[in-house]
Amino acid sequence: MRWCCTDAVPSATVEVSDGLAFPAVRGLILLTLMLLVGTAAGGLLVLRHGPSTESPEGAVIDGWLRRFPSLAAWFLLVLSMARGALQVLSFTFEGEPIDTELATAVLGTGSWGTGWIVQSCGAFALLALSWLLRHDLRRLLWTVAGFALLLIIAQSGMGHGADPHWQPSGLGRLIHVAHLVGAGVWLGTLAILALMVFPSLQGPPLLPTLTAIVTDYSRFARAGVLIVVTSGGLAVWHYSTRIVALPETTWGVLLLLKLTMVGAAGMVGLWNWRRITPRLVGGDPASAAGLRRMVLLELGIGLVIVGLTAYLGATALPIDLAAG
Repeated sequence: MRWCCTDAVPSATVEVSDGLAFPAVRGLILLTLMLLVGTAAGGLLVLRHGPSTESPEGAVIDGWLRRFPSLAAWFLLVLSMARGALQVLSFTFEGEPIDTELATAVLGTGSWGTGWIVQSCGAFALLALSWLLRHDLRRLLWTVAGFALLLIIAQSGMGHGADPHWQPSGLGRLIHVAHLVGAGVWLGTLAILALMVFPSLQGPPLLPTLTAIVTDYSRFARAGVLIVVTSGGLAVWHYSTRIVALPETTWGVLLLLKLTMVGAAGMVGLWNWRRITPRLVGGDPASAAGLRRMVLLELGIGLVIVGLTAYLGATALPIDLAAG
């Protein structure tokens, strides 16, 4: 691999991209953060409507919700270490040893360094607390919710949200935080329900429980979509010199692809809400199978959205190209 070279370490609010390594790590971090938000939201839905933990189905769901936060925190910590190593290597001449002073400057200063430290320490703290609170699911879920917000705030300092052209300076980070929280409430919660909850709620006797969770989730999803669309629209308006010129830049092309995928996922979600959910409420047993198929389709599109977002995070913005 060929590393990027520089004579001085900048304040580094945006990662230096090199090949597929950075987008892959960044995308997995975004996905993990969304799943943490989804764990908190989905877990609260289960506490409200889910089966008793004394039942076999409830015991399986409960076990997943208690174990997953520590697994996600451990995975995020590993990813954060890999991200830090890649960032340092990006400022190192190929074939030369890593300079300690350079590594300290990259990882310990500027918006990117501060965000990386907070996210790494936050992941470690969440890992410890998830193990300590594993016997109290409600406290565990609220702890996950608080740390997910903290980790997302740290994430906003390592991307375009921390760029200096945002005025006031915190506005960009606030918009990026809202965007990722909204995505977590929408797609992150759906992923947690699809992986940990829906597989255990099969059969006519559990159809009322499945219906109650899906109906309540629909409110979460609509709120998440609204937050994603609003925050995304504000960001695009700020980053674009001219909306009609989006196809002329790499960032614009990736954005248009992302918008297409978001629209497709939204249409699938709308179909679930307007077509499948009423059938569930009406007690149609066959609707559960249709729900599973459409949820998998929506989540597949969601993975594409996360991948495109990972590339967008280190792609030159139209506003920067115009200024240059």
